[in-house]
This record gives sequence, C-alpha cells and structure tokens, in this order.
Amino acid sequence: MKQAQRSRLGWSCLALLILSSSFVDLAAAQQKPKLKPLHIALANHSATMTHIYVAKHLGIFENYGYDARVLVLEPRAGLAAMLAGELDFYSAVVPPPARRCAAYRCASA
Repeated sequence: MKQAQRSRLGWSCLALLILSSSFVDLAAAQQKPKLKPLHIALANHSATMTHIYVAKHLGIFENYGYDARVLVLEPRAGLAAMLAGELDFYSAVVPPPARRCAAYRCASA
C-alpha cells in the first residue's frame, strides 16, 4: 500500500513539474517584442492634438510595435529637429486667415 502511495505521489510531482514548466514556456513566448521608437513633436498642447494623446493612452502605438514619445516643441525647434532627422513626425496647427492677419497685422485683411 505504501508503495502505491509513493508511486502516485511521484507521478503527481512529475505532472506538476511538467505543468509548471509549460507555464514558464508560455510566459516566455508571450513576451512583447522590442518596440521601435517613434518621436512625435507637437507645437502646443491644443485640443486639436487630442487624438495623439488618446492613441498613446489607449496603447494604439504599442499595438503596432512603436514606442511613441510625444514632445512639445516650439515650431522653429521642431522643424530643425525634423530636418536633422531626430523626429519622425511634427504637427503644427496654423490659425485661420482672419486670426493670423489680426496677429500679424496684415494689410490686406
């Protein structure tokens, strides 16, 4: 009788060992691949750029394999960084003509 209990205990331990090793292999197989860096620069924190922040928050960039880094840069610095190859995207919103002319005192408004 004791021999049968030892045999069952041995088989149970072996089964537990096999199951636990398969879970470790499963966890290793589900590791995320390395994400590619994606640098996005914005001219300001305006409501027109909400879609970028929502996509980052929801993990949409990560789903497609990108590690998105959102920066806010002054337009001249953003364009310089873009030309130097340090940015992948730069987005700036130009105000409508009426507001632009009021800001720059256009003669033909």
